[in-house]
Amino acid sequence: MPVRNVVSWTSIISGFAQERQVDVCVQLFSEIRHSSKPNDFTYASILSACTGSVALGHGKSALCQQVIGLSS
Repeated sequence: MPVRNVVSWTSIISGFAQERQVDVCVQLFSEIRHSSKPNDFTYASILSACTGSVALGHGKSALCQQVIGLSS
């Protein structure tokens, strides 16, 4: 994809979240943070991927990043 923005990143994360590909979602979430600023939809997508108890730590980490970003 020649141009990657928050919408395209979020769409990809959302698709992998629906398939419960948590590791891929976390990796993509890490990449989006380096190239653009995640939005509320991005956080909702990563949290939906991390709803299982195994990935709960990843979801909590993403939520903490959002809260810290809002307070800055």
